[in-house]
Amino acid sequence: VGDLPSLGTPINEARARLENLIQQDAVEAAPTVEELPKSTIEKPDLPAREIMAKALELEEWIKQHPDIDPKDYYQDWNARRKGFSRPNINYLLTLINPLPSDP
Repeated sequence: VGDLPSLGTPINEARARLENLIQQDAVEAAPTVEELPKSTIEKPDLPAREIMAKALELEEWIKQHPDIDPKDYYQDWNARRKGFSRPNINYLLTLINPLPSDP
């Protein structure tokens, strides 16, 4: 039949990154949590795998919309309709490494 083409690196990289983050329990050890006041960060009430999947989804969306100001991510990503509060989105943003505004 022949060789099938690869799925492409973005899909493979995202899948590998998700599996790696889950194995490292990155959901519990978010690196930038200390930078925001505790009252502005809240872990979503979802299993770790779903949290990481949503964080990757948000990260991809941010890459596709570089012109959007980070303070507008909540509204423009339609987070409320997806069931996330602003503190939940802040939590997801702490999982994205590095954030688009980082050097």
